[in-house]
Parts: sequence; C-alpha cells; structure tokens
Amino acid sequence: MAKKISAPALYLQYAAARAAAFVFRFLPLGMAVGIGRLLGRLFYTFDTRHRERVKSQMQQALSIGEEEAGKLALKTYLHLGTMLVEFPRIPDMNRDNVDQLMDWGAGLEVIRGLMAEGKGLIIITGHVGNWENGGALFCLKGLCLGAIARPLDNPLIDRYVKETREHCGQEIWDKFGALRKIVRVLKNGGALAMLLDQDGGKGGEFAPFFGIEASTITTAAEIAVRTGAPLITVAVHRTDKPMRFKLTACAPHRADPTASPESERKRLLVEMNRDFEKLIRLHPEQWLWLHRRWKTRPATEKAD
Repeated sequence: MAKKISAPALYLQYAAARAAAFVFRFLPLGMAVGIGRLLGRLFYTFDTRHRERVKSQMQQALSIGEEEAGKLALKTYLHLGTMLVEFPRIPDMNRDNVDQLMDWGAGLEVIRGLMAEGKGLIIITGHVGNWENGGALFCLKGLCLGAIARPLDNPLIDRYVKETREHCGQEIWDKFGALRKIVRVLKNGGALAMLLDQDGGKGGEFAPFFGIEASTITTAAEIAVRTGAPLITVAVHRTDKPMRFKLTACAPHRADPTASPESERKRLLVEMNRDFEKLIRLHPEQWLWLHRRWKTRPATEKAD
C-alpha cells in the first residue's frame, strides 16, 4: 500500500510542478530544452536504482553490451528531460500549427481510412516518443476523441495534468469505469487511444515481447473482438528538433469474427507486442525503460 502523503507535502509538490511548468513554457525553447536535458543528465547520474534497471532491460531486450546500454540509457534520460519541457507547451499547440509540429506521413490517410469504415478505431500507443504532446496533436487533427489515463497520486498535480492534456479538446478518462465511454465512442464511429505497453500484472495475459514472455493488458484486444473495431499501433517519435514530431503507424489489425474470441485475443496481443517492438527499435532511447515491463512472471518462473 502506498504511503499517504500529507496535505502540506501535496501542496508543495503542486507548487513546484506549476512553477517549473511556467518556466519551461515561457523560456525560449532552446534554453528550456537545455535545462530539461541537464535535469535528465542529473537524474541519470544520481538515480542509480532506475538507471541500472534501464540498462539491464536494454541489455536483455536489445542484446547489447553494458557500455552500449549505458550510452543508450543516458539518451533515454535526456529524452525524458526534453519531454518535461515539451509538456507545458501543449496549450500553445493549435489547428494553425499542428502540421508544422507533426510530420504525419502515410499514417494520416491510413487512420482516416480506418475511421471511414464506420466501426470506430482503437489507436494503440505506448510510452514511446512523446505520447503526451502526440495525443493533443491527434485531437487537433480530428483523429482521436479521448484517451485512458491512470490518475496521479497527487490529486492537485493530477488535475493540472488532466487540464493540460484536455486543452486541445481530447477527453481523458479514468481507466476505472471507462468501458461504457469506449463502447459509445466506437459505436459512433469515433477513435480513441490506449497506452498498452506496460506490465499487465496478474490480470494480463502473457505474450512475447522482445522474445520474453510479458504480462500484456488485454483490454484493447477484448474490445476489438467484441465490437469489430480495427486496431492500429502508432508512435509519435521526436525528430532531431524539440517540439517536432513524426507519426509512425504499423499495419492495422482486425479480429476475425469466424475465429474463437480466445484465439483472436491472443493473436492480437502477440501482434500488438510485435508492433511495439518495431516502434521501439526505431528510436530505443525514446521508450520508457524505467518501467518494469517484465515484472510479472508466469507461474512457472520465479518472480524477479
């Protein structure tokens, strides 16, 4: 059980977060990014526990040596530092600059084509690239109505983050009790986003991820089987410039209505994990390696 935080501590955390957000939003972008990357480098230096986890998981998943993993892990922390700076600038994004900020590539027409089928669309993404700003850009382009998110531990910061995420029009739904809203959006032919690249816990189903069995969240696959809505896995990678992104979309997936629901759920989980692998390998430093993706182990294995 998480330790309860006192009210004064909650307010101090909130005040610090809002102050940092204000500074990062209104400083010149280059200067703000420099500070964000410096913070990322500091966390890499002193955050020993998470740093070693990142390196270990990189070595295991990418089959690389310790030295290469160390260099890549530093880039991951620098990426997260840049994200810290980019998030408060979501309110500055609008329909006039959306195409300057995002290179939509061929994925734009693929997504629009899937939405035109009228069965709704489940957009699968994860903690790859800049998922925060990417969600807002999708909404500004009319490609997504809402997304599911877990509430943050600090309710004051959670409210600020939710308001920022929703500034461009997208709805943010608490993962607890969101099913009705999801079904309604799909029935109306709309699109929604789900982040499904984290450990699924005891309620997940095991599927290979980088060749290692990983508990995988089944929600999207189950909804796709139930509703017939297509799935597409995407990532919004950062380019070589801050606040400039590129959409990468994998081939869409559809549940086979003639197959058993159980087999289709499993097949879709395997394919989504395979898609995530492809997207992560494009820019491995832009995935959230700090998360314990392989934390839950099959009953036949000893937990890590």
